Amino acid sequence: MSNVTVTNLVLNALLSGGKLAAGLVFHSAALLADAADNASDMFQSVLTLAALKMSGKDADADHPYGHERLEPLMSLILSAILAVVGIGVLADAIKIMLTEISGTLEAPSALAMAVAGISIVVKFAMYFTTMGEAKKRDSIILRANALNYRADIVSNAAVFAAIALAQLGLTWADPLMGVLISLLILKSAVDIFRSASKAMTDHAADPKLQAEIAVAIKTCPGVLRLDDLKTRVFNARVYADIEISANGNQTLYEAHQIADNLHNLLEREFPKIKHCTIHVNPR
Repeated sequence: MSNVTVTNLVLNALLSGGKLAAGLVFHSAALLADAADNASDMFQSVLTLAALKMSGKDADADHPYGHERLEPLMSLILSAILAVVGIGVLADAIKIMLTEISGTLEAPSALAMAVAGISIVVKFAMYFTTMGEAKKRDSIILRANALNYRADIVSNAAVFAAIALAQLGLTWADPLMGVLISLLILKSAVDIFRSASKAMTDHAADPKLQAEIAVAIKTCPGVLRLDDLKTRVFNARVYADIEISANGNQTLYEAHQIADNLHNLLEREFPKIKHCTIHVNPR
């Protein structure tokens, strides 16, 4: 279980509750919108914990290739939740904007700025710790979380500025920021959806990595030629299908030993390779 994600879950709960209370007491549409964003971050943390736990399970009879597809699947669910939240926040912000047009909107209290300022500091810490954990685990969903927190830093800074402008008499700035925050939430939903969709589909590994794999294959004892190399990436792990040529006068045992040595070499030298299949052609 990710301690970083558990900590983020608690922090998002505190931020969401604090902003909701501050938004209602201090009359800030931007803070109310940001409270909804933090509430969605709570669901994000819960989904992340579930994804990390389930995707980390060992292969079994029903899932002989493991459970790694569950992580991008959870990311797709997360993107749907963010889209729903973003649309709801947008509707509420537009409603408050109409109140401003009618001339009955109150400027939020200056104390609301303090809440936004505290949130900026907290989100900075959440971004750096989560991105560090994402790189350590090479996790798609943790990286999605970190990018969402980075967007939250921008939105919180914008909330701070909007409340300051409202204090100067520009009361339209606060509901306008609610609209902009909803658009940022929707953008995060789209970005996470695109990243998860890419992870769910097979695509070739980075050309540089493929070139390094090819060099390693050719230097393996017994390999006369690399005939074919196909790679596919799923959830940051690489699968390789390889054809090599070897001396056709060797025994089946000797040919198998070459393939076995190559298999062990590649999985040892390239941690990103989860599995490789090797076919030996006689030459």
